[in-house]
Amino acid sequence: MATVKLQLEVSGIPLGILDDSRYEAYETKLEDGDVLLLYSDGITECRGRTEELFGEERLKSVLTVSSGTDAGDIRNAVFTAVDAFRQDEPYADDMALVVIKRRMNP
Repeated sequence: MATVKLQLEVSGIPLGILDDSRYEAYETKLEDGDVLLLYSDGITECRGRTEELFGEERLKSVLTVSSGTDAGDIRNAVFTAVDAFRQDEPYADDMALVVIKRRMNP
């Protein structure tokens, strides 16, 4: 079962807003089978019919269940879960998702 090893806290100016912005650098080592998930707030702040947010806990749950699959399947699982959650409510924000999975050595 997958666990969240490192979660960076959101801070500072959003990426790409200002040309001269400075950002803090982070470094971590990805082990075989590790997944790096980068996403925009359009995913976690997606609302369903009850106005409840999709949220980080649901996103972590999807990642936990799908982490044994490849990066494309993880991406599809996230978007499938978000679509099911919003129940045909209109999108209020754009959604961006990058999934990187380190391949296991044979």
